[in-house]
Amino acid sequence: MIQPVIICGGAGVRLWPLSRKSYPKQFLKIFNEETLFEKTLKRINKLKRCRLPIIVASKNHEFEVKHSLDKMKIRAKVFLEPVGKNTTAAIYIAAKNSKKSDTLLVLPSDHLINNDEELIRATEYLDTLKLFNNWFVFGIVPITPSSEYGYIKLNQNQKKNFSLLNKKKFNVEQVLSFTEKPSKNIALKMFNSKNYLWNSGIFVSNASFVISSISNHSSEISKSCDKAISSQFSTYNLDFINFDENTFNKIPSQSIDYAVIEKENDIKCIQLNIQWEDIGSWDNLLKIIKYNNIKNNNLVEVDGQNDVFTSKDRMVATIGIKDLMIIDTKDATLISKKNRSEDLRKIVDLIEIKNKIFLNNRFSEKRPWGYFDVLLDSEACKVKKLYILPFKKLSLQYHKHRNEHWFIVSGIATIHLDGKKFNAEVGNSIDVKKGKIHSIGNSQKNELIIIEIQTGKYFGEDDIVRLEDLYDRE
Repeated sequence: MIQPVIICGGAGVRLWPLSRKSYPKQFLKIFNEETLFEKTLKRINKLKRCRLPIIVASKNHEFEVKHSLDKMKIRAKVFLEPVGKNTTAAIYIAAKNSKKSDTLLVLPSDHLINNDEELIRATEYLDTLKLFNNWFVFGIVPITPSSEYGYIKLNQNQKKNFSLLNKKKFNVEQVLSFTEKPSKNIALKMFNSKNYLWNSGIFVSNASFVISSISNHSSEISKSCDKAISSQFSTYNLDFINFDENTFNKIPSQSIDYAVIEKENDIKCIQLNIQWEDIGSWDNLLKIIKYNNIKNNNLVEVDGQNDVFTSKDRMVATIGIKDLMIIDTKDATLISKKNRSEDLRKIVDLIEIKNKIFLNNRFSEKRPWGYFDVLLDSEACKVKKLYILPFKKLSLQYHKHRNEHWFIVSGIATIHLDGKKFNAEVGNSIDVKKGKIHSIGNSQKNELIIIEIQTGKYFGEDDIVRLEDLYDRE
């Protein structure tokens, strides 16, 4: 059986200010109101003989993962990391929680693949071969000499052709070396040599071999992960598994390429000719948006030719400037020369020093019942727009420091207030004084939208005393 493993812990800082630590790129609805994480879930759904997926994600993104799984009606075993420890630890934890004879398909959650049928067929065929005393990496035939991707150098003298269902032959080649994001000149030489592939970061191997390989080359990581897995403080809540933070924090943080793959002597590569993109920079993403002819009605230019990404609520106008990237969001704007994406991490490091609140999404937060946008945050009041998903509800709670006023914008709300239960429709208003026990829910098939106005002297999210909660929050 194939055991899909989705690595979902990246922060996506190279797509700031759109991608934030609290709301990274794999959860953004960039393409047709669908996230890259959801596209990855769709991809593994095409596998014929596979187990429930294993997802390794940040504890901070638990609600985003759950929303997508519920939306797509997919069950998964989700391991929530209290702190990110890179891909070696994530893959080891997934392998240790798989059947040792299974075929692991390790997928990043933030790749865009428009024609993934070849990837699916190749994985299923490798599963039937059971040739898994090796790591198999999928290499992508380059279409341009890009310096944004890692490269795989092949030994084409040791090429083997495996026929696939009598329809397709795949080249299985020996890997000689890996090169991580070369300079433009070196990338051009690699591209012209025809002896290099892009490193997709997608791996296939046997679960038992993965465990032994990581243990052999990175024993400190494997031993630390074993302690975290067996810790008495780890908790299992249905399909979501949490780890003790103190134990987990002792795991060394290294990528699988650096810690293991580059140290193995016998790495195999499957060559794929598919439309694949690792959306790791603004230069790359804006090219994809332009290639897919995604219209930007909020952009006006006079004597200019720039790459611009704007929020839905703001207009961007330029006069007489060219060759810039302009990324405009609610609270931050990035202006850069084209082809300078590699310097974005320097910007993020400076923001971390000067005002790190801009590294998080300050205007939208996910919750297990839906999400909310902050429309106004002042000393006098805080205004939110609540989006409550069908058949979800907020906890039964009260506040010590704030009053709330609700106005129903769309849908029918089921209100619990001070021991009474009633429905509220569009246009209705409800006042909730501090100290009053209350809850609001959505018993309809459509999304419930509410404007919430908070008044008082303190509006922190910790001013919530929960009495009953469907999601086991304190």
